[in-house]
Amino acid sequence: MKDKLLEERVLEKFEIEREYWKRRSINWATVIEEEIHKTMVRNIKLYL
Repeated sequence: MKDKLLEERVLEKFEIEREYWKRRSINWATVIEEEIHKTMVRNIKLYL
């Protein structure tokens, strides 16, 4: 997944999405597997 994020077109799409949310005053970020603790993932899944 991380390698996929580095592709130019994927980065362009993320920039479009970031701008979309920015204009709506909503913080937005990309999170990859290495950046989030497994416990947090489980907690989020329980919430959803």
